Amino acid sequence: MIMANKFTEWTAVQGFFVLMGGFDDMEPGDIPHQLSPDQVRDLVRDGSLITPTKSEIRAKGTVDNFSKSTSLVQIVWFIMQFFARLQESLSVTKLEILALSYTLVSMTMYLFWWDKPQSVTQPVRVRRRLTPSVPTTRVHAPEADHEPDLFADRLPSLLNFRHTRGFLFYAGTPTNFQILLADAMGLFYAMVLGGFIVAACLLTSPSGVEMLMWRVSSIKLVAIPTTYMALIAIYAFKQKIPRCLLIASFAVFPVYFLARISILVLAITTLRSLPPGELSTVQWTTFLPHI
Repeated sequence: MIMANKFTEWTAVQGFFVLMGGFDDMEPGDIPHQLSPDQVRDLVRDGSLITPTKSEIRAKGTVDNFSKSTSLVQIVWFIMQFFARLQESLSVTKLEILALSYTLVSMTMYLFWWDKPQSVTQPVRVRRRLTPSVPTTRVHAPEADHEPDLFADRLPSLLNFRHTRGFLFYAGTPTNFQILLADAMGLFYAMVLGGFIVAACLLTSPSGVEMLMWRVSSIKLVAIPTTYMALIAIYAFKQKIPRCLLIASFAVFPVYFLARISILVLAITTLRSLPPGELSTVQWTTFLPHI
């Protein structure tokens, strides 16, 4: 949408296509490489590039609106069944609550990405004229002592991961603000997911030990992303993170994944002894006017 707003004649589909690395630079004597959004913007402004139309981009894709709508209908149907069970005072399992939390988060992302192409397997190749380059001399500056940085240290690996053709979400070098914003959004979704799992304690009643393990794990799923959100806020304002907080953030990172695994195991183990209400189905006729 940001790219689409820069050019009023562009649609969201074209903006996504550019951000996902839809254009390759074919300079003579060089291997093809992706054009960043800024490079595409410059080529469009000077008239060197005409972007494909919305229909041309979608013609290359394998996922159409029908398949997207089918998936969305299945998601909505599951959500309707879940809340219908609550309306009829039927019990729900922890596995259903866990599936609901993932479903709601996935549906939100699905709606935001409705106009996003699935992937860019055949980028548009752009040939540009060679311009004389100015000779430069590389100077190696001495290394300076600095504190380890939570985001700068992992930035190279993240950029390499985001540049792989099969996983394309963004092409080019993201700015520091874009990296922080993407991390903050991911942590926010993790907090929402943890909130749904915490709410499961109010809807189900397993044994005492299982309830304790569920509560401890679910609190971790909310507290740890909140901690990382605080670190992002500190880094955004001070551009550095105290060493003690940096070490603590790496220490709790595996704890989060262990909590996710524990929640999944507990959700499955609670299926071994279901109460009678779990096997009851929703009487849909009660929601429809009839004689």
